Amino acid sequence: MDFKSIDLSSISKLECLEKLEFDNCEGFTHEHYKIFSKKKFHLKELKLWHDDLDDIYDVDNIYDRVGINLNVIVGMIISLGGESLHKLSLNIITSETIKAIKESSPKINFLHIRMISPKYSNSIIPFICDLSSLKILHIQMDSYEVNNGCLLVEILGDYLISVEYLYLNVLICLSSFKYFINNCKVNLKKWIITYNEPLRKDYLICVDNYQKAHNSLKVLGIDENEDGFCWNNEELKIIDSLKNQGIEIVPSNQLLKLFY
Repeated sequence: MDFKSIDLSSISKLECLEKLEFDNCEGFTHEHYKIFSKKKFHLKELKLWHDDLDDIYDVDNIYDRVGINLNVIVGMIISLGGESLHKLSLNIITSETIKAIKESSPKINFLHIRMISPKYSNSIIPFICDLSSLKILHIQMDSYEVNNGCLLVEILGDYLISVEYLYLNVLICLSSFKYFINNCKVNLKKWIITYNEPLRKDYLICVDNYQKAHNSLKVLGIDENEDGFCWNNEELKIIDSLKNQGIEIVPSNQLLKLFY
């Protein structure tokens, strides 16, 4: 939906508004920002999901190309955020928008983001990991190029400290997954993993090693096909080890609701 010519001033009159979603929208202007900046909001949940971004990957200056004014988006995040905001979904991800979240909404405990490119992971991921109240993190990068998720995962391994529920909705090469396992400090409780199917056993070994080091994981979400998990004998041994360490193995779709 294009809001360019739509007056949103009525939103500022909603005194008890706790949840606000802009889903697949576009056309936000300085006038919208001015309207929101005059009101003290007490939102608990906010979704700001811009249209025209879902099928775009790794394109330079994409926000300029699709007509997104980043100053307006940053202003909206600051104006609509606050101490009460604890759940945020956002697909306009830059260092500026993440800084705005950190400065305006320090009590965020749920964050779902979609990254268009891994290029700026170095400048974005540390800010996300510095959100001290963050407990649920869903990072989405809808690319079929496995290397795109590798840098992202390795940086998370270096910086992530507070999250309890994690869903990295990206393709992750085994070497980067091992790096994350060997370097991360975070004690995860619920985790959906993605993996290269022919190497599933090796990813499971990594999770087994993680649990031996952290002893925190309670539920592990893994994709299954129409015939179930179809573990081979080697995988079954690892699954038994995970279960003996207190981990429940479930289909990923049983956990998805936690991350949206």
